[in-house]
Amino acid sequence: GYEIVETNFDAQKGEFDIIAKSDSILVFIKVKTRTNQKSGFGVDQISSRKVQHLQATALRYIKKVSNFDVDID
Repeated sequence: GYEIVETNFDAQKGEFDIIAKSDSILVFIKVKTRTNQKSGFGVDQISSRKVQHLQATALRYIKKVSNFDVDID
């Protein structure tokens, strides 16, 4: 299973709600919720620019802890 290692990690250009690990793999989670599907799914609200910011935020965290493999999906 996964172990939660940090919540609400905030960096200059992005934030992750949950950072979890399984063995030496980190998983970065951004929670998006909607009350209905009329406005689309949460993932539809993340622009390519926001994805770049989240990737940079993940890399900042990895530099902070520096002993994990990287898998950005």
